[in-house]
Amino acid sequence: PLSGNPMSDHAISAHGLVKRFGEKTALGGIDLTVPTGTVTSVLGPNGAGKTTAVRILTTLSTPDEGTATVAGFDVATHPTEVRRRIGLTAQDTTVDGLLTGRQNLVMIGELHHLGRAFAQQRADELLEEFSLSDAAERVVSGYSGGMRRRLDIAATLVADFADFAGRRTEDAGLHAGRVEAAAQFARLGLPGREREEWKYADLRPFAAAGFRAPLAERSAVDAATVAALALPGLEAHRFVLVDGHYAPALSSPGSLPAGVTITPLAAATSAQLQAASFGQLARTADNAFAALNAAYWQDGLLVTLAPGTALEAPIELLLVSTAAAAGRLVAPRVIVSSGCESSATIVERHVGLPGAAIFCDAITELRVADDARVTHLKLLQEDAAAWHIGGTHVLQSGARSLYRSLEIVLGGASARRELHLDLAGDHARCELEALYLASGDQRRDLRTRVRHSVPDCETHELYKGVLDGHARGIFDGLIYVAQDAQRTNARQTNRNLLLSADATAYSMPRLEIYADDVRCTHGSTSGQIADEQLFYLRSRGYDVESARALLTFAFASELLERVEAEPLRKALTGALLERLPRRELVEGSL
Repeated sequence: PLSGNPMSDHAISAHGLVKRFGEKTALGGIDLTVPTGTVTSVLGPNGAGKTTAVRILTTLSTPDEGTATVAGFDVATHPTEVRRRIGLTAQDTTVDGLLTGRQNLVMIGELHHLGRAFAQQRADELLEEFSLSDAAERVVSGYSGGMRRRLDIAATLVADFADFAGRRTEDAGLHAGRVEAAAQFARLGLPGREREEWKYADLRPFAAAGFRAPLAERSAVDAATVAALALPGLEAHRFVLVDGHYAPALSSPGSLPAGVTITPLAAATSAQLQAASFGQLARTADNAFAALNAAYWQDGLLVTLAPGTALEAPIELLLVSTAAAAGRLVAPRVIVSSGCESSATIVERHVGLPGAAIFCDAITELRVADDARVTHLKLLQEDAAAWHIGGTHVLQSGARSLYRSLEIVLGGASARRELHLDLAGDHARCELEALYLASGDQRRDLRTRVRHSVPDCETHELYKGVLDGHARGIFDGLIYVAQDAQRTNARQTNRNLLLSADATAYSMPRLEIYADDVRCTHGSTSGQIADEQLFYLRSRGYDVESARALLTFAFASELLERVEAEPLRKALTGALLERLPRRELVEGSL
């Protein structure tokens, strides 16, 4: 068994290191502590032992006295574990001059057992990041000194995924699943505009941001900070995740009724996850970001509702991101299994603290059994510089099941939400609604894919956007009616309110029907506030700005009025008002 703590607060911790060569003392005792996530310089005159200290910390030499740990592992007793987690760039570059730049990086990736496809993908990313793409096929012996130095540093970063996976203590089945998902992401790569479903999405800023692997541990957040994030008046069973890690001390689950089980995913084995159908709905075969989540998820929640369970208070999943995770991937995972005749409301909130410029790749998988009713509210309030690409994957296998979805996107520089749903139980019904707000240069991208697999099912879909400044909104919805899905009743609508002449809305509601006995409609409208509406309010004493604020709220709040639970409806209305101008005026009119 391994000693040491791979989740230590300190990247390096050394105490009393001494190294002698015969009668000469090369290192006369050094104490050094380097916190995780920091950069430290060690200065000293020639002969002070700087190189000797580095050789000890990188396991190239052993100390005669003292102890040292790197990434939580003792350099003397567990050198292999240390080597898996570090890169070393010395005074002389160590790349092979007979190979090309790409061949060097791929070779190192394969030495870390990343697999050739993933190693090639990682090599291309690093060559681009270090401005070496144009020289990727040149033999390194022809590189300048600066180019060789950049390639040498890049070589130390090849094994980010190997480091991430290697520091996790999980069974072989989970590890194998991660490796396969990472390889699949490498095969798929980032989607480009040549793919129809990404035609209007620009991922170049995302690729240039170079988001790193997730933090190894949860960041420090106090209870007062979490309490300040609460939706006023909402009494809920609250479960908190911080930077993708479950935080039991910050959670307040209260007294859950019998039949409700909520388990952190980090504590689950591969057999338990398999039993919970992990990954069976969010398939990675053609979804790069589902594969990325499957490779890098660290924690999440498994929510199980036993047959006949009726949960009165909502389950609130509060996913908090912090400034400590800025520039990193956060990949939470939620799995919900709703048994026969069960009912529950689940509130999934993504909230960013100041400076949390993260990339959130969130996946939720949800199964609804016979006569079960699930209301699923998703509220995005992330940092203004955050990227979010999330997917909800739902299987309504139960007859007469009901799934209600409301997505409210208020924050983030760019947010893409996908909803994949399969109506596979007779007389199943889904109600899908969303409200997305954007201003400045923000981007909103909402996609729905609803499949009617069996007869007598219903879909009612309404997505609304409010766009200002140079914002861009995308709605792409598809309702697919299989040949056997007779008597399908489906309605799909997208409406966009443009508050600026520079705002842009792309709307693509679509039907694909292979049955002949159906009632299906779809439609889309986009435009600015009508002059007649403004004139009506101005004739009653409102100035232009106040009239626009009231009309905007009226357009947006239509969806919130359908939330049945009054405390939840008021809480969501308050969150919406935070994003609208003239809040005091609008509140006074309610």
